[in-house]
Amino acid sequence: MLCLEIWSGDVPFFSKTDDGVRHQLEQSKHPERPGRLATSKGLDTGMWNLMCRCWENNPEQRLSMKKVKPYIRGLTSQTCSV
Repeated sequence: MLCLEIWSGDVPFFSKTDDGVRHQLEQSKHPERPGRLATSKGLDTGMWNLMCRCWENNPEQRLSMKKVKPYIRGLTSQTCSV
């Protein structure tokens, strides 16, 4: 969620009440993908997909940091080679 805050400039579920956030989480719904501001700061589809995988409802399905690190390196190398 920290990455989402950095790219969007808002806390996750910023437009929801506490009860609304609880409902979203009970329904296993992720925060909405932020718009142009986040994209202009570098939030691309690859990073968004990574963030969503880290938010899996079932902790056993979430990526470990051991897997996140090479994933980010791969995203970075793709960006740098363009």
